Amino acid sequence: MFGEQILTGTQPQRRNDRFNRWKAEGLSARAASVLALSGCDTVVDVQRLGRDYFERQSNVGAKTLAELNRLAAWPAACRTPADAIAASLALTISSPEECLDAATDALIGLRRAGFIVIASPPTGRR
Repeated sequence: MFGEQILTGTQPQRRNDRFNRWKAEGLSARAASVLALSGCDTVVDVQRLGRDYFERQSNVGAKTLAELNRLAAWPAACRTPADAIAASLALTISSPEECLDAATDALIGLRRAGFIVIASPPTGRR
């Protein structure tokens, strides 16, 4: 009535079940809590939400984010234009070193052709 959603007793219980499963997997209470509150039942759910999602959560600090990163095996965050290019190349090239070499070569080629590469931190996903 009046647009209010009636909460059932199963929602908190399901969240508690998630929390207990993540704790049983060896995660800290904070990591287990954020995963339970985010509705994650599996590692695939954590991977699907991605690092950006968890970085925006107010209760996720560096230690918890590192723990979630180990769990989800997210790729390293892109810190430079070469890292971003290498991450894209990793879709087709299996060697991380080869990806970074190719990315560096691409940036050198762009500079030699007169392009100016300006980098700023990403503001969000497209």
